[in-house]
Amino acid sequence: MTFSMHHRFCVQPELLGALKSHCESSEDAVWIGAKRAARPQRLRRWFLRGVPGKQLDLALLEEWDGESRCAIEIGRKAGKYGGERWQLVFRHWYAGDKQPLPSGTLMLSPDEDSRWAAVAASWQGGSWMECFERLQTDLSDYDPKAIVLWHWRHYYSVPLSAVEDLDSLIAEFLLVLRPSDTLAQANRLASRILYRVAVDKGWRKLTARDQERFRMTGQWHLADAVQQRRADMGYPSGAGQYTIEAAAGEEMHETEEDGFLRTSHGIAEVE
Repeated sequence: MTFSMHHRFCVQPELLGALKSHCESSEDAVWIGAKRAARPQRLRRWFLRGVPGKQLDLALLEEWDGESRCAIEIGRKAGKYGGERWQLVFRHWYAGDKQPLPSGTLMLSPDEDSRWAAVAASWQGGSWMECFERLQTDLSDYDPKAIVLWHWRHYYSVPLSAVEDLDSLIAEFLLVLRPSDTLAQANRLASRILYRVAVDKGWRKLTARDQERFRMTGQWHLADAVQQRRADMGYPSGAGQYTIEAAAGEEMHETEEDGFLRTSHGIAEVE
């Protein structure tokens, strides 16, 4: 996935904790320079509370190493399955890394109950600001079973057109759903469960790049059909999808992070 950087500046390390306090973590790992850097960095993908991942996500260090400066990179990220979003990257910046950077800061709107979330940055010589629409975060008005069914109908109708054990999937979802979870977290959890079942049943979800590479239309295809197409086109085999994506520096977990239930404002489109 292509990241088109618009701005880069250094910030105080304490900003990392402040950002995380306004965000929700995912299970996705993001690698910086995994193929070419002497010191590749493993970041984790986070989401600003209430803001769909199709609008904005953040790739944040697990912790500061105490040896580097910290840099913020602001840019546009192309999704695996199409679409484009804003992405903020919080990374180490070592003394030998390219050019020196200006100092700056990043600010978030403090009111998490507001319909809009403002993210603003300023640095020596420039500034940037964007507003993002929030979804409802409270799960109290939602039937948890309906969340699983919604994702099943909208994003998994091809690989899971016939699921005999849907009740067990809903039971699994209810077992791991926490009372403190937000609507966005519940959406991601439901999608992870359904994605795992689809893969276990022999399906593979193709990225936009893979659809073009293998000349296959649509995201979901049987893994055997994809493997046969690879062989017919002369692509080498032997490495699994996880290995290929890890080597390419892509997210390690493939989940339908960008499918969200809206509130009264309608339904969000998936990337």
